[in-house]
Amino acid sequence: MLNVAIIGGGPAAFAAAISIAKHCPASEVTVNVYEARGSLKEHVGVQYTLMYMGLNALDVLGIRRKILELIGHVNSPVWFIDQVRGESRKMDFGDEKGKEGWVHFERVALLEALAAELPVLNVKMHFLKRFASYDMAARRVTFADGTSAPADLLIGADGIHSTVRAMIDPSIKPIVPGNEGFYMTMDFSDIAAKSKESRTAQEQSILDFVNGNASVFSWAIPEMFGLFPLGNNRLCFFDSIDHEAQKTLFNGKTQDQAGPEEKRKGLLARAKAHRADLGPHPCPAIDLLPTLVEMVDFSAGEKKDHWVIKHLPLLEKTAYERIVIIGDAAHAVPPSSGYGAQSSIEDGAFLGLALRDRYFSSSGMSLQEVLHEFSDTRKLVIHPIHRISIYSNAAYIRKSPKEKLPVSLRPPAGSLDGMAWLGEVMLGSLMGVDGVKDVIAIPGSPGMPVPEKMRIYTPGKI
Repeated sequence: MLNVAIIGGGPAAFAAAISIAKHCPASEVTVNVYEARGSLKEHVGVQYTLMYMGLNALDVLGIRRKILELIGHVNSPVWFIDQVRGESRKMDFGDEKGKEGWVHFERVALLEALAAELPVLNVKMHFLKRFASYDMAARRVTFADGTSAPADLLIGADGIHSTVRAMIDPSIKPIVPGNEGFYMTMDFSDIAAKSKESRTAQEQSILDFVNGNASVFSWAIPEMFGLFPLGNNRLCFFDSIDHEAQKTLFNGKTQDQAGPEEKRKGLLARAKAHRADLGPHPCPAIDLLPTLVEMVDFSAGEKKDHWVIKHLPLLEKTAYERIVIIGDAAHAVPPSSGYGAQSSIEDGAFLGLALRDRYFSSSGMSLQEVLHEFSDTRKLVIHPIHRISIYSNAAYIRKSPKEKLPVSLRPPAGSLDGMAWLGEVMLGSLMGVDGVKDVIAIPGSPGMPVPEKMRIYTPGKI
């Protein structure tokens, strides 16, 4: 019997639990999930975006349609507005089979939906269990409350501040690149409660947008706005700004120092300038940007609206004997490229397939060999994603278009340069139906072909 202990209560943890319980023989494996928080509602954050990579991972778990019908809000088309180059693109993310390609989920809703799958698969969820240590010889995990549990396999899926990763290598720390911003959910139920006849034209436009399907990304040096409809009269709003620009906006203060009214005035001025710089634009939501900023409630305090961008350094190794770290614990990236939740869910989903096809099979591979192969294989996907994410975040917070970026993606000769080329790379990778092969094929990535052993981790063979 393989006792699997999963530390964490996020997308990677739940995906791993579901995949292992669903794909591995029930008589030979038990799965327990241990979460430090008291409930999933205590998770910080607003929403998750899943595109083909993450949605195909839900296919691996066998719950894509169920999750989408329960809580997903399909967003297509998506407007990409690049003020640096003066370009706008309207992208449709549906595929030829009519499948969704760009879906937003409220964060807690997705976590609760994934957690609801666990009891059906005889996976136990334990709250208020903060990881303390792991005894490799005894194969037991110990928690801060003094209790312990069997763990033949320990999976660290406990986020960017992972205690499991810190036990292995305490020198690995999150990196703060220098930008932060606002990230929140806006609720317009009060407007929806009015009769249609009593709403103003602007109020009706807001409801049409937040319950519609068009998302907006609009970037200008050194910031980026995003408007993501969540349905049910709710909207995800974010704005990422570098520290120096914040001081200009907030009377010499940074976001965590500014008061509610200073935040409102500074961000409103920025939104108006952002809108004015665009000029006439076919996307109607752009006209709503200043109005939406004016309606934001900044009085709830820093925890509600403060969004500090962080990422991890690139890790060469994520498997250690009987321990494997996945998701943000292994490869947290800046969220500007939208890969975080997707790669986390894919990690967990493919880990279950790796154990099924390599450990619970006639391959003769030991658990350690399977985990190291899984780590090496995932690296082929994660390393290009990491480079793209660092590059794109740095591109947004440059002080000028000519500023050298810390990561070079080496655009091929004769290709588009700068943000336009980056957009082609990102969209090409996100549109890949397999969710894996196109990411590896990105120009400027290590250029490694997909090895035969990796094919067992693609949705094509579930």
